[in-house]
Amino acid sequence: PFAIVLLLVLVSLLMYNYDKISTFEDRSFILVLVFCTVGFSTLAFFITPIKSTKWALTPDVQGPVETFQYYPSTIAAEEGIKTFFSTFHSVPTLNGGDRIETTQYLTEQLRNTTYLPWNNFLADYTSNIITQRHGPIPALLVAPFLIILGTSPTSAVLGSYALTLSLPIISYGIFRQYFPEQQARLGTILVLISPAYLIYQRYGTVSYDAITAVITAVAVLIFLRACRTDNQPLLVLSGVVFSGAMLSKISILTMFPAFAIIIFIYSNAIQEGIKSSIVFGVSSLIIPFALLLVGYNFVAQYLYDIARIQMSGGESSGLFGRFVAIYNVRYLGIVVLGFALSFVLSVGSSLPNIPASKRDQVAIGFIPAILPFGLFSGITLSRHLLPLLPLLVFIALCGIDRYSSRQLNQREIAAIVISTIILGLVNF
Repeated sequence: PFAIVLLLVLVSLLMYNYDKISTFEDRSFILVLVFCTVGFSTLAFFITPIKSTKWALTPDVQGPVETFQYYPSTIAAEEGIKTFFSTFHSVPTLNGGDRIETTQYLTEQLRNTTYLPWNNFLADYTSNIITQRHGPIPALLVAPFLIILGTSPTSAVLGSYALTLSLPIISYGIFRQYFPEQQARLGTILVLISPAYLIYQRYGTVSYDAITAVITAVAVLIFLRACRTDNQPLLVLSGVVFSGAMLSKISILTMFPAFAIIIFIYSNAIQEGIKSSIVFGVSSLIIPFALLLVGYNFVAQYLYDIARIQMSGGESSGLFGRFVAIYNVRYLGIVVLGFALSFVLSVGSSLPNIPASKRDQVAIGFIPAILPFGLFSGITLSRHLLPLLPLLVFIALCGIDRYSSRQLNQREIAAIVISTIILGLVNF
Protein backbone atom coordinates (compact mmCIF):
# COMPACT_ATOMS: atom_id res chain seq x y z
CA PRO A 1 0.00 0.00 0.00
CA PHE A 2 2.81 2.43 0.82
CA ALA A 3 4.38 1.88 -2.61
CA ILE A 4 1.02 2.43 -4.30
CA VAL A 5 0.58 5.74 -2.47
CA LEU A 6 4.08 6.83 -3.51
CA LEU A 7 3.31 5.86 -7.10
CA LEU A 8 0.16 7.98 -7.07
CA VAL A 9 2.15 10.88 -5.58
CA LEU A 10 4.73 10.53 -8.36
CA VAL A 11 1.96 10.50 -10.98
CA SER A 12 0.40 13.60 -9.41
CA LEU A 13 3.72 15.44 -9.44
CA LEU A 14 4.26 14.44 -13.04
CA MET A 15 0.84 15.68 -14.12
CA TYR A 16 0.94 18.87 -12.04
CA ASN A 17 4.26 19.86 -13.57
CA TYR A 18 3.61 18.48 -17.06
CA ASP A 19 3.28 21.94 -18.64
CA LYS A 20 6.72 22.87 -17.33
CA ILE A 21 8.21 19.49 -18.24
CA SER A 22 6.86 19.74 -21.79
CA THR A 23 8.81 22.97 -22.28
CA PHE A 24 12.09 21.71 -20.84
CA GLU A 25 15.09 21.52 -23.13
CA ASP A 26 16.01 18.01 -24.26
CA ARG A 27 18.68 17.37 -21.63
CA SER A 28 16.45 18.46 -18.75
CA PHE A 29 13.54 16.38 -20.07
CA ILE A 30 15.76 13.29 -20.29
CA LEU A 31 16.91 13.82 -16.69
CA VAL A 32 13.28 14.01 -15.55
CA LEU A 33 12.52 10.95 -17.66
CA VAL A 34 15.35 8.98 -16.02
CA PHE A 35 14.16 10.01 -12.54
CA CYS A 36 10.55 9.00 -13.34
CA THR A 37 11.63 5.71 -14.93
CA VAL A 38 13.70 4.73 -11.89
CA GLY A 39 10.85 5.81 -9.59
CA PHE A 40 8.09 3.97 -11.45
CA SER A 41 10.18 0.82 -11.93
CA THR A 42 11.27 0.68 -8.29
CA LEU A 43 7.75 1.25 -6.96
CA ALA A 44 6.34 -1.35 -9.36
CA PHE A 45 8.80 -3.85 -7.87
CA PHE A 46 7.43 -3.26 -4.35
CA ILE A 47 3.77 -3.01 -5.35
CA THR A 48 3.78 -6.75 -6.02
CA PRO A 49 6.42 -8.01 -3.56
CA ILE A 50 5.39 -11.67 -3.74
CA LYS A 51 5.81 -11.82 -7.51
CA SER A 52 8.93 -9.68 -7.29
CA THR A 53 10.51 -12.18 -4.90
CA LYS A 54 9.25 -15.19 -6.82
CA TRP A 55 10.23 -13.92 -10.25
CA ALA A 56 13.48 -12.18 -9.51
CA LEU A 57 15.09 -13.14 -6.23
CA THR A 58 14.60 -16.89 -5.86
CA PRO A 59 15.70 -19.82 -8.05
CA ASP A 60 13.24 -22.11 -9.78
CA VAL A 61 14.63 -24.94 -7.66
CA GLN A 62 16.31 -24.38 -4.30
CA GLY A 63 19.99 -25.22 -4.47
CA PRO A 64 23.36 -23.94 -5.70
CA VAL A 65 23.96 -21.18 -8.22
CA GLU A 66 23.56 -23.66 -11.09
CA THR A 67 19.81 -23.72 -10.48
CA PHE A 68 19.38 -19.99 -11.06
CA GLN A 69 18.31 -18.47 -14.36
CA TYR A 70 21.31 -16.14 -14.32
CA TYR A 71 23.83 -19.02 -14.25
CA PRO A 72 24.67 -18.55 -17.99
CA SER A 73 25.61 -14.96 -17.11
CA THR A 74 27.85 -16.33 -14.39
CA ILE A 75 29.66 -18.50 -16.94
CA ALA A 76 30.24 -15.48 -19.18
CA ALA A 77 31.52 -13.46 -16.21
CA GLU A 78 33.83 -16.13 -14.83
CA GLU A 79 34.85 -18.31 -17.78
CA GLY A 80 34.65 -15.98 -20.78
CA ILE A 81 32.45 -15.37 -23.80
CA LYS A 82 33.66 -18.38 -25.81
CA THR A 83 32.76 -20.83 -23.04
CA PHE A 84 29.47 -19.00 -22.54
CA PHE A 85 28.35 -19.50 -26.14
CA SER A 86 29.66 -23.05 -26.51
CA THR A 87 27.91 -24.23 -23.32
CA PHE A 88 24.82 -22.00 -23.26
CA HIS A 89 22.35 -24.73 -24.19
CA SER A 90 23.83 -27.34 -21.89
CA VAL A 91 24.33 -25.51 -18.59
CA PRO A 92 22.28 -27.08 -15.78
CA THR A 93 19.57 -24.48 -15.32
CA LEU A 94 15.96 -24.27 -16.46
CA ASN A 95 16.18 -27.99 -17.13
CA GLY A 96 12.51 -28.72 -16.57
CA GLY A 97 10.78 -31.83 -17.79
CA ASP A 98 9.12 -29.95 -20.65
CA ARG A 99 12.53 -28.89 -22.01
CA ILE A 100 13.96 -32.41 -21.79
CA GLU A 101 10.86 -33.74 -23.54
CA THR A 102 11.23 -31.13 -26.28
CA THR A 103 14.91 -32.04 -26.68
CA GLN A 104 14.09 -35.72 -27.10
CA TYR A 105 11.32 -34.96 -29.59
CA LEU A 106 13.44 -32.59 -31.69
CA THR A 107 16.48 -34.91 -31.67
CA GLU A 108 14.38 -37.83 -32.87
CA GLN A 109 12.76 -35.73 -35.60
CA LEU A 110 16.12 -34.50 -36.87
CA ARG A 111 17.61 -38.00 -37.00
CA ASN A 112 14.65 -39.19 -39.07
CA THR A 113 14.83 -36.19 -41.44
CA THR A 114 17.49 -37.63 -43.72
CA TYR A 115 16.79 -35.16 -46.53
CA LEU A 116 17.85 -32.24 -44.31
CA PRO A 117 21.53 -31.26 -44.75
CA TRP A 118 23.63 -31.90 -41.63
CA ASN A 119 20.63 -33.47 -39.87
CA ASN A 120 22.81 -35.73 -37.72
CA PHE A 121 25.05 -32.80 -36.73
CA LEU A 122 21.98 -30.80 -35.68
CA ALA A 123 20.58 -33.82 -33.86
CA ASP A 124 23.83 -34.26 -31.90
CA TYR A 125 23.76 -30.58 -30.97
CA THR A 126 20.11 -30.51 -29.90
CA SER A 127 20.48 -33.71 -27.89
CA ASN A 128 22.56 -31.73 -25.39
CA ILE A 129 19.99 -28.97 -24.91
CA ILE A 130 18.72 -28.85 -21.34
CA THR A 131 18.48 -25.06 -21.08
CA GLN A 132 16.22 -22.89 -23.16
CA ARG A 133 14.18 -19.86 -22.28
CA HIS A 134 15.44 -17.38 -24.81
CA GLY A 135 18.66 -16.82 -26.69
CA PRO A 136 22.01 -15.91 -25.12
CA ILE A 137 22.24 -12.15 -25.69
CA PRO A 138 20.25 -10.88 -22.64
CA ALA A 139 22.22 -13.16 -20.33
CA LEU A 140 25.47 -11.98 -21.93
CA LEU A 141 24.55 -8.31 -21.41
CA VAL A 142 23.86 -8.95 -17.71
CA ALA A 143 27.25 -10.65 -17.19
CA PRO A 144 29.28 -7.40 -16.70
CA PHE A 145 27.09 -6.49 -13.73
CA LEU A 146 27.93 -9.83 -12.09
CA ILE A 147 31.61 -9.06 -12.58
CA ILE A 148 31.19 -5.68 -10.89
CA LEU A 149 28.58 -6.48 -8.22
CA GLY A 150 29.23 -10.17 -7.59
CA THR A 151 27.31 -13.30 -8.45
CA SER A 152 23.82 -13.18 -6.95
CA PRO A 153 20.17 -12.87 -7.99
CA THR A 154 20.15 -9.28 -6.73
CA SER A 155 23.10 -8.38 -8.96
CA ALA A 156 21.33 -9.93 -11.95
CA VAL A 157 18.16 -7.96 -11.16
CA LEU A 158 20.10 -4.71 -10.84
CA GLY A 159 21.86 -5.45 -14.14
CA SER A 160 18.57 -6.13 -15.87
CA TYR A 161 17.10 -2.92 -14.49
CA ALA A 162 20.13 -0.88 -15.53
CA LEU A 163 19.70 -2.13 -19.09
CA THR A 164 15.92 -1.90 -19.35
CA LEU A 165 15.65 1.57 -17.80
CA SER A 166 16.92 2.89 -21.13
CA LEU A 167 13.82 1.77 -23.09
CA PRO A 168 11.79 5.01 -22.60
CA ILE A 169 14.79 7.14 -23.60
CA ILE A 170 15.40 5.11 -26.76
CA SER A 171 11.68 5.26 -27.54
CA TYR A 172 11.83 9.05 -27.20
CA GLY A 173 14.57 9.05 -29.84
CA ILE A 174 12.29 7.06 -32.16
CA PHE A 175 9.19 9.21 -31.66
CA ARG A 176 10.83 12.60 -31.99
CA GLN A 177 11.98 11.75 -35.52
CA TYR A 178 8.33 11.79 -36.64
CA PHE A 179 6.17 13.61 -34.10
CA PRO A 180 6.01 17.11 -32.61
CA GLU A 181 7.81 17.39 -29.29
CA GLN A 182 4.60 17.28 -27.23
CA GLN A 183 3.41 14.04 -28.81
CA ALA A 184 6.88 12.47 -28.72
CA ARG A 185 7.10 13.11 -24.99
CA LEU A 186 3.58 11.76 -24.41
CA GLY A 187 4.51 8.58 -26.29
CA THR A 188 7.62 8.25 -24.17
CA ILE A 189 5.57 8.42 -20.99
CA LEU A 190 3.15 5.82 -22.36
CA VAL A 191 6.09 3.46 -22.84
CA LEU A 192 7.32 4.22 -19.32
CA ILE A 193 3.99 3.51 -17.60
CA SER A 194 3.09 0.42 -19.63
CA PRO A 195 2.27 -2.34 -17.10
CA ALA A 196 4.09 -4.96 -19.20
CA TYR A 197 7.28 -2.89 -19.19
CA LEU A 198 7.15 -2.36 -15.41
CA ILE A 199 6.29 -6.00 -14.66
CA TYR A 200 8.70 -7.83 -16.96
CA GLN A 201 11.72 -5.76 -15.98
CA ARG A 202 12.16 -8.20 -13.12
CA TYR A 203 11.19 -11.51 -14.70
CA GLY A 204 13.40 -14.40 -13.58
CA THR A 205 16.58 -12.48 -12.55
CA VAL A 206 17.38 -11.87 -16.24
CA SER A 207 14.55 -9.92 -17.88
CA TYR A 208 14.90 -11.51 -21.31
CA ASP A 209 11.85 -9.87 -22.86
CA ALA A 210 12.53 -6.35 -21.57
CA ILE A 211 16.20 -6.52 -22.59
CA THR A 212 15.13 -7.78 -26.03
CA ALA A 213 12.82 -4.74 -26.20
CA VAL A 214 15.82 -2.46 -25.58
CA ILE A 215 17.89 -4.16 -28.31
CA THR A 216 14.97 -3.99 -30.75
CA ALA A 217 14.35 -0.31 -29.96
CA VAL A 218 18.01 0.56 -30.60
CA ALA A 219 17.89 -1.32 -33.91
CA VAL A 220 14.65 0.47 -34.95
CA LEU A 221 16.09 3.86 -33.95
CA ILE A 222 19.20 3.33 -36.09
CA PHE A 223 17.19 1.75 -38.92
CA LEU A 224 14.75 4.66 -39.21
CA ARG A 225 17.62 7.11 -39.15
CA ALA A 226 19.35 5.13 -41.91
CA CYS A 227 16.20 5.13 -44.07
CA ARG A 228 15.52 8.84 -43.55
CA THR A 229 19.09 9.83 -44.45
CA ASP A 230 19.79 7.08 -47.03
CA ASN A 231 22.83 6.06 -45.00
CA GLN A 232 24.00 2.56 -45.94
CA PRO A 233 26.57 2.17 -43.12
CA LEU A 234 23.83 2.97 -40.60
CA LEU A 235 21.57 0.43 -42.33
CA VAL A 236 24.28 -2.22 -41.89
CA LEU A 237 24.69 -1.23 -38.23
CA SER A 238 20.95 -1.51 -37.63
CA GLY A 239 20.99 -5.04 -39.06
CA VAL A 240 23.89 -6.04 -36.84
CA VAL A 241 22.15 -4.64 -33.75
CA PHE A 242 18.87 -6.31 -34.72
CA SER A 243 20.66 -9.65 -34.90
CA GLY A 244 21.06 -9.35 -31.12
CA ALA A 245 17.27 -9.31 -30.83
CA MET A 246 17.03 -12.19 -33.31
CA LEU A 247 19.31 -14.23 -31.07
CA SER A 248 17.13 -13.39 -28.07
CA LYS A 249 13.62 -14.31 -29.26
CA ILE A 250 12.41 -16.13 -32.34
CA SER A 251 9.16 -14.13 -32.30
CA ILE A 252 11.07 -10.94 -33.15
CA LEU A 253 11.51 -12.32 -36.69
CA THR A 254 8.07 -10.87 -37.43
CA MET A 255 9.91 -7.55 -37.72
CA PHE A 256 11.44 -8.46 -41.08
CA PRO A 257 8.31 -7.67 -43.16
CA ALA A 258 8.08 -4.31 -41.36
CA PHE A 259 11.71 -3.50 -42.14
CA ALA A 260 11.19 -4.43 -45.80
CA ILE A 261 8.06 -2.27 -46.12
CA ILE A 262 9.77 0.76 -44.55
CA ILE A 263 12.81 0.34 -46.78
CA PHE A 264 10.56 0.49 -49.85
CA ILE A 265 8.69 3.49 -48.40
CA TYR A 266 11.94 5.45 -48.45
CA SER A 267 13.35 3.98 -51.68
CA ASN A 268 13.16 5.94 -54.92
CA ALA A 269 13.10 2.81 -57.08
CA ILE A 270 12.30 -0.89 -56.74
CA GLN A 271 15.92 -1.85 -57.45
CA GLU A 272 17.09 0.45 -54.67
CA GLY A 273 14.60 -1.11 -52.25
CA ILE A 274 15.67 -4.64 -53.16
CA LYS A 275 19.35 -3.72 -52.73
CA SER A 276 18.77 -2.11 -49.32
CA SER A 277 16.67 -5.06 -48.17
CA ILE A 278 19.47 -7.45 -49.09
CA VAL A 279 22.04 -5.26 -47.32
CA PHE A 280 19.94 -5.23 -44.15
CA GLY A 281 19.20 -8.96 -44.32
CA VAL A 282 22.84 -9.96 -44.83
CA SER A 283 24.06 -7.63 -42.07
CA SER A 284 21.57 -9.20 -39.65
CA LEU A 285 23.20 -12.61 -40.24
CA ILE A 286 26.81 -11.58 -39.60
CA ILE A 287 26.83 -12.21 -35.86
CA PRO A 288 24.64 -15.38 -35.91
CA PHE A 289 26.97 -17.02 -38.45
CA ALA A 290 30.06 -15.79 -36.60
CA LEU A 291 28.79 -17.50 -33.43
CA LEU A 292 28.82 -20.84 -35.26
CA LEU A 293 32.63 -20.61 -35.04
CA VAL A 294 32.52 -20.51 -31.23
CA GLY A 295 30.03 -23.36 -30.93
CA TYR A 296 26.65 -21.64 -30.71
CA ASN A 297 24.13 -22.88 -33.30
CA PHE A 298 21.31 -20.39 -33.82
CA VAL A 299 19.58 -22.72 -36.32
CA ALA A 300 19.22 -25.34 -33.59
CA GLN A 301 17.87 -22.65 -31.26
CA TYR A 302 15.13 -21.75 -33.76
CA LEU A 303 14.30 -25.40 -34.40
CA TYR A 304 14.02 -25.95 -30.66
CA ASP A 305 11.70 -22.93 -30.30
CA ILE A 306 9.50 -24.22 -33.10
CA ALA A 307 9.40 -27.68 -31.51
CA ARG A 308 8.35 -26.19 -28.18
CA ILE A 309 5.56 -24.26 -29.87
CA GLN A 310 4.37 -27.47 -31.54
CA MET A 311 4.43 -29.45 -28.31
CA SER A 312 2.72 -26.78 -26.21
CA GLY A 313 0.02 -25.97 -28.76
CA GLY A 314 -2.55 -28.18 -27.09
CA GLU A 315 -2.15 -26.81 -23.57
CA SER A 316 -4.58 -23.94 -23.99
CA SER A 317 -6.04 -24.08 -27.45
CA GLY A 318 -9.41 -23.28 -28.90
CA LEU A 319 -11.64 -20.33 -28.17
CA PHE A 320 -10.72 -20.11 -24.47
CA GLY A 321 -6.99 -20.14 -25.18
CA ARG A 322 -7.40 -17.39 -27.77
CA PHE A 323 -9.47 -15.33 -25.35
CA VAL A 324 -6.82 -15.69 -22.64
CA ALA A 325 -4.10 -14.58 -25.07
CA ILE A 326 -6.07 -11.55 -26.27
CA TYR A 327 -7.09 -10.60 -22.72
CA ASN A 328 -3.44 -10.69 -21.67
CA VAL A 329 -2.66 -7.87 -24.12
CA ARG A 330 -4.13 -5.42 -21.59
CA TYR A 331 -0.73 -5.29 -19.87
CA LEU A 332 0.59 -3.28 -22.83
CA GLY A 333 -1.74 -0.43 -21.89
CA ILE A 334 -5.43 -0.37 -22.70
CA VAL A 335 -5.33 3.30 -23.71
CA VAL A 336 -2.43 2.66 -26.08
CA LEU A 337 -4.25 -0.31 -27.59
CA GLY A 338 -7.39 1.79 -28.06
CA PHE A 339 -5.63 4.57 -29.96
CA ALA A 340 -3.63 2.06 -32.02
CA LEU A 341 -6.84 0.28 -32.99
CA SER A 342 -8.44 3.61 -33.90
CA PHE A 343 -5.56 4.30 -36.29
CA VAL A 344 -5.88 0.86 -37.90
CA LEU A 345 -9.64 1.31 -38.35
CA SER A 346 -9.15 4.81 -39.73
CA VAL A 347 -6.64 3.58 -42.31
CA GLY A 348 -8.81 0.58 -43.15
CA SER A 349 -11.85 2.75 -43.78
CA SER A 350 -9.89 4.97 -46.19
CA LEU A 351 -8.40 2.19 -48.31
CA PRO A 352 -7.40 1.88 -51.14
CA ASN A 353 -6.07 5.43 -50.65
CA ILE A 354 -2.55 5.28 -49.18
CA PRO A 355 -1.75 7.99 -46.60
CA ALA A 356 0.56 10.62 -48.02
CA SER A 357 2.38 11.15 -44.73
CA LYS A 358 5.62 9.16 -44.39
CA ARG A 359 4.90 8.89 -40.68
CA ASP A 360 1.54 7.18 -41.28
CA GLN A 361 3.15 4.91 -43.87
CA VAL A 362 5.81 3.89 -41.35
CA ALA A 363 3.08 3.17 -38.78
CA ILE A 364 1.31 0.99 -41.35
CA GLY A 365 4.65 -0.72 -42.00
CA PHE A 366 4.90 -1.62 -38.31
CA ILE A 367 1.52 -3.37 -38.28
CA PRO A 368 2.68 -6.62 -40.00
CA ALA A 369 5.19 -7.12 -37.17
CA ILE A 370 2.33 -7.20 -34.64
CA LEU A 371 -0.47 -8.98 -36.52
CA PRO A 372 1.05 -12.52 -36.52
CA PHE A 373 0.74 -12.65 -32.72
CA GLY A 374 -3.03 -12.78 -33.16
CA LEU A 375 -2.60 -16.31 -34.51
CA PHE A 376 -1.25 -17.63 -31.20
CA SER A 377 -3.35 -18.88 -28.33
CA GLY A 378 -2.50 -19.89 -24.79
CA ILE A 379 0.66 -17.74 -24.54
CA THR A 380 1.61 -14.73 -22.45
CA LEU A 381 0.96 -12.37 -25.31
CA SER A 382 1.89 -9.14 -23.52
CA ARG A 383 5.33 -10.54 -22.67
CA HIS A 384 5.95 -11.68 -26.23
CA LEU A 385 4.79 -8.32 -27.59
CA LEU A 386 6.87 -6.28 -25.14
CA PRO A 387 9.81 -5.98 -27.60
CA LEU A 388 7.35 -4.32 -30.01
CA LEU A 389 5.95 -1.87 -27.42
CA PRO A 390 7.60 1.26 -28.95
CA LEU A 391 6.13 0.28 -32.33
CA LEU A 392 2.68 -0.11 -30.80
CA VAL A 393 2.95 3.30 -29.10
CA PHE A 394 4.13 4.79 -32.42
CA ILE A 395 0.91 3.52 -34.05
CA ALA A 396 -1.13 4.83 -31.09
CA LEU A 397 0.42 8.30 -31.46
CA CYS A 398 -0.72 8.29 -35.09
CA GLY A 399 -4.19 7.37 -33.81
CA ILE A 400 -4.13 10.27 -31.34
CA ASP A 401 -3.06 12.58 -34.16
CA ARG A 402 -6.00 11.46 -36.29
CA TYR A 403 -8.38 11.77 -33.37
CA SER A 404 -7.33 15.36 -32.68
CA SER A 405 -5.82 17.50 -35.44
CA ARG A 406 -4.87 20.20 -32.92
CA GLN A 407 -2.30 20.11 -30.14
CA LEU A 408 -3.50 18.21 -27.07
CA ASN A 409 -4.25 20.33 -24.03
CA GLN A 410 -3.22 19.61 -20.46
CA ARG A 411 -6.52 17.98 -19.53
CA GLU A 412 -6.45 15.56 -22.46
CA ILE A 413 -2.88 14.53 -21.71
CA ALA A 414 -3.73 14.12 -18.02
CA ALA A 415 -6.73 11.95 -18.91
CA ILE A 416 -4.60 9.70 -21.14
CA VAL A 417 -1.81 9.29 -18.58
CA ILE A 418 -3.97 8.96 -15.46
CA SER A 419 -6.36 6.45 -17.03
CA THR A 420 -3.35 4.40 -18.17
CA ILE A 421 -1.91 4.45 -14.63
CA ILE A 422 -5.23 3.53 -12.99
CA LEU A 423 -5.81 0.62 -15.40
CA GLY A 424 -2.19 -0.37 -14.87
CA LEU A 425 -2.70 -0.57 -11.11
CA VAL A 426 -5.73 -2.77 -11.67
CA ASN A 427 -3.62 -5.06 -13.84
CA PHE A 428 -0.85 -5.19 -11.21
